[in-house]
Amino acid sequence: MSTCYCWDETKRQANLEKHGLDFVDADLVLASEYRLDVPSERNDE
Repeated sequence: MSTCYCWDETKRQANLEKHGLDFVDADLVLASEYRLDVPSERNDE
């Protein structure tokens, strides 16, 4: 199964400038064997 991510280019650039993180790399992070999934404690998620 593959996942496709789409984003707003303006938001991508703003995030890259503000945080130094590029949405383009999101799939690498989310697919990593080293990621840590933590259940939300909030009821609205």
